Amino acid sequence: MGRLKNFLSIVVYLVGLQSVLLNAFDIAPFSPLASAWVMVIAQLVRILIDDPRDSLEMMLAIIGVSMYYFSGLGLIYIAGVDNVVGIVFSFIVIADILRAIFAGSQVIPLQRTITYSSIREYGVDRFVFFFLLLWASFSGLFIGYGGGKFLSLFLFTVPYAVSLIFFERILSYGVGRKVVVWLLALYVFMTVVYLAFYWSGFGRMIILGYVLVPILLASHYMDVKFRAWFVVLISPVASFVSHFSRYGSVSDVSDLTLGSAAHHIAVTSDAFQYYYSGLMYTSDSFLDQYLLFLFNWVPRDMWPDKPIGAGWSSVGEMYGRAGYGEGYSQSLGFIGEQVYLLGPWFLVGLFVMIATLIVLRFFLIHASKGYVLPVILFDVSLMAYFWGGMASVGSRLWFALIPVLFYIQIVDRISVRRQGLYASDSFLLGDLRTNGTTQEKIRDDSGYERQG
Repeated sequence: MGRLKNFLSIVVYLVGLQSVLLNAFDIAPFSPLASAWVMVIAQLVRILIDDPRDSLEMMLAIIGVSMYYFSGLGLIYIAGVDNVVGIVFSFIVIADILRAIFAGSQVIPLQRTITYSSIREYGVDRFVFFFLLLWASFSGLFIGYGGGKFLSLFLFTVPYAVSLIFFERILSYGVGRKVVVWLLALYVFMTVVYLAFYWSGFGRMIILGYVLVPILLASHYMDVKFRAWFVVLISPVASFVSHFSRYGSVSDVSDLTLGSAAHHIAVTSDAFQYYYSGLMYTSDSFLDQYLLFLFNWVPRDMWPDKPIGAGWSSVGEMYGRAGYGEGYSQSLGFIGEQVYLLGPWFLVGLFVMIATLIVLRFFLIHASKGYVLPVILFDVSLMAYFWGGMASVGSRLWFALIPVLFYIQIVDRISVRRQGLYASDSFLLGDLRTNGTTQEKIRDDSGYERQG
């Protein structure tokens, strides 16, 4: 398998590099569709033979399959866009870089056993977990579902995020697979509630995220049989369901490409064309969008000078607002956004953003105090970045991550301190060095277990 994987990697990079270099000089010895087929098939086989081992690898596989590989092929076939191969190849390169950097740098999940003194704590965890699930599912019946985004934040988003902390605490006790399956089913039910009462019809990725986070969390503690081949098989069906859920119909394949899964690739291609033709005039700076990446969660009432997202402003500047709704915003893609903002310096902006993502993920690994949840929330949010750019992440990630980090850093630290044990005693896999020594399990009366 190792030789086959290396061979496929060589194929992917040769096809991608020849496409990027030859397209830059308007030389096309191979058709874009043929190049795309070879590269995509080789990449899919790479994913299948090297099954993703953690949340980052799984999310990169999901993003590639659902947003770039199949949709890129469809865009070439339907619209004949010739620079799709280069755009898809750029995602593959960045995904490989992220995998290489974080290989072996994971949080070892908390391991706890139920002892006499921890039975009460375990019972409290279960009580709070089910209370938060009930609150997120049914509180709107009493308070009302029509309070807008701010009210839904406290009725659903925050209780959902905090419930995941207690879900991880329950998982850390080593509960059985059947119990975990039932708990995951409850999260699916919560997502149905969100669809029925909170969802506006926009932001389909957040629906997928609500389901993926608990699955990836459970996968970190046990094998829940979530495999890459399942992602490859379900992706076309998911694309159909996603488009139908928003528009109510699917007339042909072009709806699933230009009108849905490949839209960000098409806009990226247009951004390059506008830039090269000299028609690209931007009003949003890179710094504005970078601030939105970090602080888009801050309400505009508290930030009167809050910048406008590039997804909204680019519609008028690239296509004109005629025929589009006033609130319509488009997905620029992670490359198209940088081309739109920085023109010839787009690689600089891309480098800054990828470096920011790397630093932020390392920070979360160290700040998680043994919890895996913050890192998984970050990994799932990568869907928003590779689809819509910086502001898309800022409008999704922090609403869940901030309350989770607050609990871990403040509440859980206080409770653990009372027991004389810090949850931060867990180690990073990348930091473990055995050097031939024996790693013994240390268990104290509080029920926590760590490697020593």
